[in-house]
Parts: sequence; C-alpha cells; structure tokens
Amino acid sequence: MTKTNRRLAGFTLDQTILVVAVIAILATIIISSVAWNVLNRANATKLNAHLTQINDAIGQYYQDHDFKWPANAAMLADYLTGYTVKGTNLLTPFGGSNESELSITDGNNSSSGGRQLGSTTSCGRGSGTNCYIYVEMTNVQVQEMEVANDSIDGDAEGDSVDHSRGRLQWTDGNASERKTLKYWAVKLY
Repeated sequence: MTKTNRRLAGFTLDQTILVVAVIAILATIIISSVAWNVLNRANATKLNAHLTQINDAIGQYYQDHDFKWPANAAMLADYLTGYTVKGTNLLTPFGGSNESELSITDGNNSSSGGRQLGSTTSCGRGSGTNCYIYVEMTNVQVQEMEVANDSIDGDAEGDSVDHSRGRLQWTDGNASERKTLKYWAVKLY
C-alpha cells in the first residue's frame, strides 16, 4: 500500500474519540430514563407492600382484641415492623429521609374526612352509612401513588385528575410533589 492509501484506510484518533463520546452520551440518557422508571416502580411496589401490611395489621388487631377496631394508628405498632410510635400516629419506614406519618380514622367514603376511631360516630350496623377505616400516609411522592394506584384501583377512576374515587385517593400534583395519601383499607359496615 502506498502512503496515501494507508491514511485513507482507517479512522483518525479524533474521529474515534468523537464516536465513543456520542455513544456514551446516548447510553447515559437511556440508562437514566430506564433507571428512573425502575426506581419509581420499585417505590410503588414498596408502597403497595406497606398498604397490604397495614391492611393485614388492622385485621390482626381486630381479631386479637375481641373484634374491636384500633382507636388510632399507634395501636398497630406491634403488628407493623419498622414503624415508630409518634403520639397516636406512626412514623412509617416508607418515607425514607422525608418523614411519613400514618394515621387511621373512620368515616364515610367522601372527601370530608372522618372521625378518630373509638369516638361516638354514626357508623354502626344498620345505620345506613358506609363506614370505612381509612389510612392517611403523609409525604408520599405523587408518581409513586400513581403507579401504586394502577395496581390497586386499575381503571376505577377513569381519566379523573383529582383521584377522588377508588381505594387510593389524593389531590392532584406534579410527579415530584409529595402529598397525603388516603387509603380506604377496611369497610366496617
């Protein structure tokens, strides 16, 4: 081969470095977007697991205490591993560095809220009122709630923006915001 043919036969060092840099940038973009989705799905799965654990704890408390419902979330501390008592509420291990608090109340399925369990309420057999125990968990990321909601409620809400129907309820917000989650755990009557 002549000198001219040898120079035209391959890539220069600059061209090779440029190609490797472009591939590295594209790989970083793809990996970060995939990792973000995987992380959100993992946190939503963790949220589902916590809600299931809370549901089970309420049922176990009910059976262990002569068919009486817990008056507050702190009464479930013996049934929930990793939760810490804070007054009548519990600090959940779900929130990570953001403190997430768990409280339980009873009330009808409306946005008006409910009363502390154990108080005199209109909830009772034959009262004609749909009574539920709902769990409020503070400081939960909206995107995690949306993914968890898909597995718990499915399409029960349709295209509702305010998420006011179904077992998981919260006010609308952007994906990175943290909101209070209401989970309608147990129907009393």
